[in-house]
Amino acid sequence: MKARSAGSGACVLRTGPSELGAFAPAHTPVKLRVFRADGDGLTLGIDDQFIDGVPVKITNIARTIVDCFKRRDQVGLDVAIEALRNAPRAAYRSQI
Repeated sequence: MKARSAGSGACVLRTGPSELGAFAPAHTPVKLRVFRADGDGLTLGIDDQFIDGVPVKITNIARTIVDCFKRRDQVGLDVAIEALRNAPRAAYRSQI
């Protein structure tokens, strides 16, 4: 999951399993875009982190860029290019 600024607030991109029964929340406090994946798409480039003591899976910088370009028709080419431009800055912040 990665957030980006949108015209009226944040937008969270979420990748979930493509299997039957997988769902997306109906009501969220921010705009949520859900993309389906399976196999390696659910495991490669995923980092386990803790937020307020809760384990969450977050895509690393390289995976985020790949996903943005892979789904550029859905999220927009401008988002993919912005992700690529911000990568060095994001990598630096993750080392601090």
